[in-house]
Amino acid sequence: MNETEERQPVVKAVAILIGLAAAVFDTWCTVIAFVGGRLPIIGIEVDGSIGLGILWIIVIGPIVVTVCYWASLILMTPLVAVVAARDRHGYSPPTPTATPRPSPPPPPTSPSTPVAPPRSRPTHVNDRSVNEVDSDTKVQCVNGHENPSSYSFCGVCGSEMPPSAVRCANGHENPAGQQFCGECGEPLVAPRTTQAHQAPPMPRWASPHRFSPTRVLIFVTAAILLVAVAVGFWALFLRGDSGRSASKSSSASASSSPEDSWAQTSHSMPPASVVSAVVRVGGIPTAATTYPSSQIVQIWAFHDSTWAPQHDIERVAGSNNLQILAADVTGDGVPDFIVSGTGANRPLGQVVSSASGVWRNVPFGTPDGDTLTENPTVQGTKLISYIDNCVPDCARGTLLPTLWTYDSEHGYFRAQ
Repeated sequence: MNETEERQPVVKAVAILIGLAAAVFDTWCTVIAFVGGRLPIIGIEVDGSIGLGILWIIVIGPIVVTVCYWASLILMTPLVAVVAARDRHGYSPPTPTATPRPSPPPPPTSPSTPVAPPRSRPTHVNDRSVNEVDSDTKVQCVNGHENPSSYSFCGVCGSEMPPSAVRCANGHENPAGQQFCGECGEPLVAPRTTQAHQAPPMPRWASPHRFSPTRVLIFVTAAILLVAVAVGFWALFLRGDSGRSASKSSSASASSSPEDSWAQTSHSMPPASVVSAVVRVGGIPTAATTYPSSQIVQIWAFHDSTWAPQHDIERVAGSNNLQILAADVTGDGVPDFIVSGTGANRPLGQVVSSASGVWRNVPFGTPDGDTLTENPTVQGTKLISYIDNCVPDCARGTLLPTLWTYDSEHGYFRAQ
């Protein structure tokens, strides 16, 4: 393989690589123009929109491809010039090696027939020895090129020349074209023809006219535009779906308040579940829930248009006649949850609060006291318990009210 054949694939590879790079860049930018983001290499942040995407496909994309096209031409000009120069001045077909013709067999000798001495073949065009007519005769090779009869191979294509004279069976030479020997009358043997040595075909990449980087880049540009249009419409379709989904979600969120969403969430809870009203704790919609077969009070919060459980608190109140009341009984301006239920034939209750910074059951009487109280009720912001004095016995005792005040310093309810 000569150097010309090696350089043209290099030129083609450079053109294809530049075209692929331009296609990837333009396709990437087209997607960003539709959906938004930072343009590669350029580094410009754009807000995606349908108008910008269509503008990129129609106007900006072709400009980018054109710039890449001319940049590639400038880059490949030295390579193309070198290859074209070598093709014009440096290519020549290889010349086959001449093979000597076999010498004719010696003529048979006969005692009765004298043998004429063989005639010598002229060795040069200007040799006027015996066969002047043969040396002046023009003979055509198998490809139609005229050559002097003294040539053994064509000077144009290198094919082997047919013999200018033929011998009869007795060894007499006769000019080519005769059918019988002019000396003895013997039929002449037709000259053996040899297959012409064809000049090898020109290598595929030897001529600059067989390959044009311009054509390759034109095809690459068309492919880039088609890919950009397809990707653009695909991105537009996805953006339209996401926009419709987002608008549906936003409209649903706008039309559905935390209270409505909590009502829908509570319907999917286990049967007999008890839920509280929705309150704001630190500005976040918050609610509580429990159910008889569970010993847990769950604190739920509303984030990103969704209700999700945040804390699990032990439920110590009874399992019958469960109810959850939301009220601020700790005096910190944040609602608490009073969970009450019947147990041991008497109503018991607990206060679940975040007054101490974490959700927990608040003790009564002492900081380490019981977290249960009897018959808890709420009057405004006051927590009152009606406790049986068991006089004369607990079955016939009197229920006496006890007012509880929250001690924020020690974190418990103090009896008043």
